[in-house]
Amino acid sequence: MRHLRSFVLLGACLACGSRTLGSLPTDAAAGAAGASTLSVPAQGGGGAAQQPTAGNAAAGAGEGGVSSAAGSASAGSPSAGSNNGGGSAAGAGGAASVPARALLLIDAQLYAPLKDALEQYRALAEQRRGFAIELRAVNGLDELSFGQLKAQLSSARAANPSLQGALFIGNLAIPTFYKPRFDNLATRLYPYFYEDLDATFLRAQDAGTLDPKCVDWVSQPQQNCNVLTDTTVPAHDYDRLVPGASLGPELWTAYWPVGVSGTQNGYSDFAAQLRPFLDKLIAFYTGSSKGNGRYYFVSNDPGWGQLELLWNALPRSRFDFYGKPGPQGQVGSDCITGGQDLCYVRWPLETYASFAAFKQAYEAAPFLGEGWEMPSLFAAHMNAALYDMVEVNAPSDYGASIITTQETAQLTQAGLIVALSGSSVTGFAPPRTDSSVDIKQVLAQDNVGVAYLYGKSRALAVLGDPTARGHYGNFPVVYATLVQGGATGYLGAAHLAQMKQNYTDAGYEQCMASAGTNCGYTLSENASEMLLGDPFLDLK
Repeated sequence: MRHLRSFVLLGACLACGSRTLGSLPTDAAAGAAGASTLSVPAQGGGGAAQQPTAGNAAAGAGEGGVSSAAGSASAGSPSAGSNNGGGSAAGAGGAASVPARALLLIDAQLYAPLKDALEQYRALAEQRRGFAIELRAVNGLDELSFGQLKAQLSSARAANPSLQGALFIGNLAIPTFYKPRFDNLATRLYPYFYEDLDATFLRAQDAGTLDPKCVDWVSQPQQNCNVLTDTTVPAHDYDRLVPGASLGPELWTAYWPVGVSGTQNGYSDFAAQLRPFLDKLIAFYTGSSKGNGRYYFVSNDPGWGQLELLWNALPRSRFDFYGKPGPQGQVGSDCITGGQDLCYVRWPLETYASFAAFKQAYEAAPFLGEGWEMPSLFAAHMNAALYDMVEVNAPSDYGASIITTQETAQLTQAGLIVALSGSSVTGFAPPRTDSSVDIKQVLAQDNVGVAYLYGKSRALAVLGDPTARGHYGNFPVVYATLVQGGATGYLGAAHLAQMKQNYTDAGYEQCMASAGTNCGYTLSENASEMLLGDPFLDLK
């Protein structure tokens, strides 16, 4: 089993006595009501950006405007595509209005100091992707509730079925989910809320009530107990997920989070945090940054079903799989002796005649265990080359995945895409007073996944779980989708393919058909993933 440093999945928790559903979060009602129409100001006007407080709350407080993807709005008038999903045609100088395939959502006060770089990035991404990307820079967008933001996404998708995803930039609201699995009592951000447009999200256990320890796993009703201890339910937005008629996610989402310790967390602080990342993106899109065509994978478990995807997706000479028992069968911490790591060694995959032959050789060796991943070796590899994709399957939390957040920020290369299989690797708290994330001291700057993006490395995107992981993230699906190219050959679409695979792996429909009682837990667990960074990159 992959070592994910998560809680171990235990048997069915089935009997804490029946409980009625609690109140629906007010944001759900706000989302159902739809969003108000916003006026359109001239781009670049309005003077200096007003600084926010440490956290923006107050759903529905934002009056302001939308700057269109075409970038030709005049004050007080609707711009091309601002209400119909349109945008500037890629490579056409913004003259034509065509349905946009993606949205960029950003508060106008953050857009103002980043305007030139952000517009350059959008134009370059449009040119590379060959489709329009609509930019919505809205005054007060950070003050909208997540229900109102989802209503805008749903309306945009209804008006424009070509819409494939959305990039959230800055301090936009993301709901929290409590207890995605009955042995995980964390309350973390839950991006899947924006990806499954017709799913029903509920709060069945209200804050301050008892979440009891399960006493009879055979007869207890689903999801109303936990296997750890009697505990008081914390503040949270949701704890239930029920799929809609359109099974699985409809959109991809990606995020550029903000939050800097030791600052006021105002828009000038946010802009300073994002500006170097935009510089990295522009370097990539203008040809100054290119991966080496290799996949780097460090793990004590291949994950056979997914490994075969990688085996078939690229030449094995370009597949660097690290994690091999030592010459005398050393495993775990015994691998490290005399300052050397005998197990942080590349498997010579190109020497095996077939996937079956490699699998036979691997399974004949002892289980590698944990504690063999020498941080200095990993850092040296990440400083030596820019890989197309790096996958790290190691014990992790929000502050470390083999190396710490601070060490990660000092890396100089890494991978264009970094996939972290450990727990909480994209876990952080937004600088908002209305967020119920349970790690409020961990801002974006403090998170190990974010450090790849906003640090010195050339990484452009990070995939990972905001909470304790109990499922495999299907990262080879991402890579295989990218290398196939075509219309889905970019990261946002590949992430959507990943999330659909995660949904399939949850087996929700099969579970319900067999009268299962914990079907929702498997789904809410598998749906916990997050894409940080650039959703438009490819591996061409």
